Amino acid sequence: MKSRVMACLFALMMLSPLAASSQVSVVVAIRPPPPLPVYVQPPVPAPGYLWTPGYWSWSVLDGDYYWVPGTWVLAPMPGYLWTPGYWGYYGGSYRWNAGYWGTYVGFYGGINYGFGYVGSGYQGGRWKRGVFQYNQAVNNVNTTVVRNVYNTKVVNVTNVTNVNRVSFNGGSGGVNARPTRQEEKVKLAKHIEPTPDQLKHEDTASRATTQKASVNRGVPQVAATPRPAELNAPGVARASNKDTLTANPVAGAAARPQDQGAEKHGAKQARREAQPATTQAPTASVPPTAPARHGKPEAMGATTSPPAGQDPERREPKAAKSAQTATGNGQRSDEQRAARQAQSEQAAAGGGQQSGGGQKSAKGERSAARENSNPQSPQQSPQQSPQQSAQLK
Repeated sequence: MKSRVMACLFALMMLSPLAASSQVSVVVAIRPPPPLPVYVQPPVPAPGYLWTPGYWSWSVLDGDYYWVPGTWVLAPMPGYLWTPGYWGYYGGSYRWNAGYWGTYVGFYGGINYGFGYVGSGYQGGRWKRGVFQYNQAVNNVNTTVVRNVYNTKVVNVTNVTNVNRVSFNGGSGGVNARPTRQEEKVKLAKHIEPTPDQLKHEDTASRATTQKASVNRGVPQVAATPRPAELNAPGVARASNKDTLTANPVAGAAARPQDQGAEKHGAKQARREAQPATTQAPTASVPPTAPARHGKPEAMGATTSPPAGQDPERREPKAAKSAQTATGNGQRSDEQRAARQAQSEQAAAGGGQQSGGGQKSAKGERSAARENSNPQSPQQSPQQSPQQSAQLK
């Protein structure tokens, strides 16, 4: 009888932590959480440890998400399984639904956390006669340490295969999943809250600057740990995905100097490539304008000296041609005056002669005039014209 009373008291002590944890948490975020990172699960450290997937938690003080690494945790008692928490969209905000321990796995938003949590239920292990057995198909198990294993193939065994890695339920871009009837029953049942090790694990992650989403850009430095709160212990796993927050940088973040220099260099190069190639056409040399006289510039052709850089000899043929033209014109004028003078003297000397002699004299005069007007006989002088006229008589 006494032993039965002690057993009942022990049961009451164990049930004291039970609470209806299925209620929506008061943690509210103003924007959706980042996608789930990609990471490798550390090996199970010892028998009895169950895997609890990592998740994004919200810091009200910082106004930022931070990553709580996935880790192996001892179950609060045999036969209990972990139901992960999840973010849900409710009337314009995102609210956190806390995880809990129970004899069945309940609804966790349809989120594919991987490693047996494929969106509904848990396929990473099972309890059998008070001993937890691990499914090697989805867990990293060292069989020299843990021998309670089995192997059952599971679809979408890790979050690597979850292409979009969505981390919230409902709303724009969220997972569209609703709890089943069985999951609704589990939700209404009594649960065990997260263990002290789990709470310490979350608090440790909240204090690590590198776990903040604004710092790690969705790639946490510590994505998973072998045991709770051991973020610096050997065997921690780092996220291997690319940045997921580069399209939405933190407000006020300044670009690095090397990035600014590269941007300026790229802009200059683009301008040089966009500018069309031009060739300079040859231009004729124009003589400079002569100094102004009385406030008026000289005409372009009135310069007496050749322009700078021009050979003076190039102007000589034109000058010589002009001089020859002037000389020929003056010579013809002198010959014409001599012919007219000779004609006048002849008319005065033979005014009384016969008409026949006058005709001959006129013919001679015309011949003399033709000879004097010929430019090829410049040696003939005007003084010879009277003598020629006398001989013709």
